[in-house]
Amino acid sequence: MRTPEQSQAIKISNVTFSNIYGTCIGEDAIVLDCAKIGCDNINLNQINITSIDPKKPASAKCNDAHGKATNIISPSGNCITN
Repeated sequence: MRTPEQSQAIKISNVTFSNIYGTCIGEDAIVLDCAKIGCDNINLNQINITSIDPKKPASAKCNDAHGKATNIISPSGNCITN
């Protein structure tokens, strides 16, 4: 991801992102960087975020994020692992 991993971190768990719609300027519509500590029970539901640049479709980037994704229209692909 973009920033170096820190020596201290907070573990994020049991979070739901739901009914999120809109546009993004860059390619990264979703970024969940949980590094080595991991994130558990992260739920993405009904997400539709598109890029304002049709030549660069919106993307999702996840690092060690666990949970489930349902009804994701855009960005395509699921970066959440079970």
